[in-house]
Amino acid sequence: MQTINSKSLPPFIQQEMDKIATMIRPLMKKVSLFYMIGLPLLILGILNMVLPFLSAEFSSISMTARVVYALLAAVGLSLFRESQFLKKQMHQSVKRYIAERIKKSILIEEHEKNRYVTRVNKQKQMDLPLFFHFLTEEHKRKERQYR
Repeated sequence: MQTINSKSLPPFIQQEMDKIATMIRPLMKKVSLFYMIGLPLLILGILNMVLPFLSAEFSSISMTARVVYALLAAVGLSLFRESQFLKKQMHQSVKRYIAERIKKSILIEEHEKNRYVTRVNKQKQMDLPLFFHFLTEEHKRKERQYR
């Protein structure tokens, strides 16, 4: 997700970003927890399995210790991979929300909504500047309509 200074955003954009943040907060917690636990376990397990091969202590490490280190590396790898999967899932849910939000707009014409949705769906990751552009355009039209 791109880093955005929330103080510099207009209120109508900030409101949508708050909705998105509320929606993805549980996934973000899981991603950060799995990443923070998984990566150190992976590194610790791999280092403890590889370092004995590089030193003279290779034969002094018991088979049980090697199995424990391998299990640590496996658990670390699985947690790390799960964090990557959840991150992709988080991006997809935000893209879905953005597409639904664009489709719900009553101020933008149908062909423009289709164009925005197509561009959002083509992106591999979230395209927040495109969503900001849509929200700004919608806000301008709302202002013109109520003058």
